[in-house]
Amino acid sequence: MANKDTPKDTPKENTTAAPAVDAAAPAAPARKDIALRLGTTVAVQVADGLDLVNNETGKQFVPGQATLQTVTVLTLRRLQDGDLQLV
Repeated sequence: MANKDTPKDTPKENTTAAPAVDAAAPAAPARKDIALRLGTTVAVQVADGLDLVNNETGKQFVPGQATLQTVTVLTLRRLQDGDLQLV
């Protein structure tokens, strides 16, 4: 038997719970936190104020312009030193 105290037009209570969010869950990795593999291609940019030669082309990196680069040991070292930045 229906409860006579509640009118029929009253909306029902939402019984579905919102999904739980784990506060300790890690966020998506920042671009510089991504593990790079040798032989993959990434977009890099030379740090401001540096004249750096791209070993793949033999030409200078153009400041402010993203350049595709195959990841090598030298690329990893330049990224670690701050000479190149991932874009």
